[in-house]
Amino acid sequence: MTGFKDSISNVQKKRFHTKVEMGDNGTYAIDGIGSTSLKLDSGWSLQLEEILYVHGLKKNLLSIGVVEEKGYTVAFTHGKAIMWPSDGDMSSSIVIGVKEGNVYHLTGNPIQAQFILL
Repeated sequence: MTGFKDSISNVQKKRFHTKVEMGDNGTYAIDGIGSTSLKLDSGWSLQLEEILYVHGLKKNLLSIGVVEEKGYTVAFTHGKAIMWPSDGDMSSSIVIGVKEGNVYHLTGNPIQAQFILL
């Protein structure tokens, strides 16, 4: 999810009947859907599809549950978030995020496009 329309491409502007409920109990309308490609510090590119554009959202959020639904395993260890194809083993893993405080951020993104892993 993102509140920054410029950080996603191929935006299909439409209203969804569902709203996003955040941790502060606030609800936000979904105003569109798009995609982006993020280059990680490891050199890999992470293609993200079906990113929800939620006007008013102050942070970009990436759901680990959705990443797992797309066929990847994600683990958090020693201050790093690592990912590999679910049908593979950890030897093919790449670092996708690092822990900063109590939050994991995707690596290699400009400040305005930084994603928090949920």
